[in-house]
Amino acid sequence: ARVMGLPLAILVFAAFTFKAKKNDSVYHGKKITVVIDAGHGGQDAGVKSADGIFEKDLNLAIVKKIKEINSNDAIEIILTRDKDVYSSVKEKADFTKEKNADLFISIHVDASPKSNTKSGLHIWVVKDQFGNAIQSKILASALITQFSGNYPLPVENALMQREQGIRTLQANNIPSVLIEAGFINNDKDLAYLKTDKAKE
Repeated sequence: ARVMGLPLAILVFAAFTFKAKKNDSVYHGKKITVVIDAGHGGQDAGVKSADGIFEKDLNLAIVKKIKEINSNDAIEIILTRDKDVYSSVKEKADFTKEKNADLFISIHVDASPKSNTKSGLHIWVVKDQFGNAIQSKILASALITQFSGNYPLPVENALMQREQGIRTLQANNIPSVLIEAGFINNDKDLAYLKTDKAKE
């Protein structure tokens, strides 16, 4: 059922993007449940900018904005956290299963360890051996298409996969992606990520 529902889920994200831009919803079908994770939290601060901004706080601000601007009853947005708390990978996966989610998206902000010249958004998916890899790649490709042309920062067209994998994505059996919205140690990216426009 999850495989058959993926094209519909892609439509939902297209609809959600258009909703944010045009204030008009184009999707009124079967309710889709999307669990959105603000990466890190609590004692796990993630990366930090030169001026002292923690990744966990930027991530939380982005997911709160996503939930705030969704007024479509056919799209249920559920956040893994709405305050500064820590949850383990297992707790996030259990929460997502408990909510019977159709999609899982984890929001992060990246940092380049060698320089501050890297810029832009990129999307990670599980390695090919995982059962949700194909679905996740389709979802990620649809999201890249939506972000390209709608996001002032560069958008990486290639799907990203780590040699060691990403446990948060591997713990789910539904289409799951991790979005790195920009680089916290790139001054241009950080200035943009601080704005309401970027979060929308």
